[in-house]
Amino acid sequence: MKKDVLSIPASGTYHLIKKYNIHAFPYPRTYDYSNLVTFRKKGGVMEDLYRVEQTITLNMDDENIYDGLEHFNASLQNRIKSYIEERKRDFIFERPEFMFWMLKKEEELLHKPETDQVYNSHIYYTYDELISGKKKVIIASKQPSDQAVDLVSEFKYELKQINKIDVTNTEREQIIKARIGQSAFKLGLLKKETKCNLCSVKDERLLIASHIKPWRECDTSERLDLDNGLLLCPNHDWLFDKGYISFTDKGDILINETLNESTKTFMNLNEKMNITLNKNQKVYIEWHRNNIFIK
Repeated sequence: MKKDVLSIPASGTYHLIKKYNIHAFPYPRTYDYSNLVTFRKKGGVMEDLYRVEQTITLNMDDENIYDGLEHFNASLQNRIKSYIEERKRDFIFERPEFMFWMLKKEEELLHKPETDQVYNSHIYYTYDELISGKKKVIIASKQPSDQAVDLVSEFKYELKQINKIDVTNTEREQIIKARIGQSAFKLGLLKKETKCNLCSVKDERLLIASHIKPWRECDTSERLDLDNGLLLCPNHDWLFDKGYISFTDKGDILINETLNESTKTFMNLNEKMNITLNKNQKVYIEWHRNNIFIK
């Protein structure tokens, strides 16, 4: 019986995968690719199933980067070099450390199945679902069945790289907030929630990973703590960040009294709203109530 198939969004580099049978991505990142892999082009369309035959991690800033390819045959070395040169010319390498997968095409998906909705991260399908002939296919999971994604290590790496940038503290915080929106922190929250904690917005592109205790007030462990996070839509994230809403320990919403009924209607707020909080989240929410919420 075939295991789940890993499906990765690759619209920007999809042409390179097809051309060189190589996929490269920032390291560290943990995928379960023990069976088959497919890649999604624009629109979520999948055309081929691949098997990962070999892997290598390369430092893109290393002047002697190609020395690490000596154990590969000449043909494969040339494929990797051509991939790197073309990607540098037409796209980017976002980090110094990149893992390269050497792929072998196993099967063509002639009916070109596509995702049932937009997914910005990797997902998993059953093999039978992908070859079923259905135009829209339903995912089996957002996480591998036998391998957890190392979200904390990836997030720590992002912080390390951001801290190297020569900018002011205010600018650095803005960069960090922007990165958080696409980072492992958000992926971690998406493991627990599938929509805004307050409303029904489910589109991952619009969901924001909001720190309950703001970044600037946190120590390192608090910044990495998923219990210090809420998944919110843009409206509710802004209101929470500015202190116009907060929550009781029971999760009942608190709304600043200066917001009139018209504003609350347009911002999708009402006094009956509530969220579920675990023990650790209640500690952060208490801090937010006492320090951010405008009473």
